[in-house]
Amino acid sequence: EFRRVLFRSTRKAERRLTFEPTADVNPSWSPDGQSIVYTCATSVCARPADGGGTRVELVTDAADGVVTPDGRQLVFRRRHGEDSAIYTAAIGSAGLSAPVGTPSLVVSARVLSEFDISPDGRFVAYSSRETGVDSVFVTRFPVADGKWEVPVRLAVFPHWSAKGDRLFV
Repeated sequence: EFRRVLFRSTRKAERRLTFEPTADVNPSWSPDGQSIVYTCATSVCARPADGGGTRVELVTDAADGVVTPDGRQLVFRRRHGEDSAIYTAAIGSAGLSAPVGTPSLVVSARVLSEFDISPDGRFVAYSSRETGVDSVFVTRFPVADGKWEVPVRLAVFPHWSAKGDRLFV
């Protein structure tokens, strides 16, 4: 049986980090480098990046979780039938133990599976079919104020450059 698992590159060596029977995919680092956030089954989970400890389920019925650059919010995707929306939830002072409060809707458009937060935390780029074809849009974050379409059709994998001055699609 094929299962995807997470690895951490250390000294040119790979090491397995997850051992649960679920397919663990789409890993991302926390801003402090101490944790890995990933999709585990139908939830967003986190675990220490050093491989110690156990996984913590951060949000259920969600996928593709990332922590904002300031480490204060968890951003994730939830499905609504055939579509998805992007949500955010504040992270408590205890760090990646569990979000506090009720998740807030950021983008409700027909979001596909890909989105990325800019390195300065001011924008979110996301893929959508809201125009009838796969496209990438950018909006302000955390409040979706304004929206700009990236002028590349059939783009679905937006990722910001490390400086935040370019968007790769």
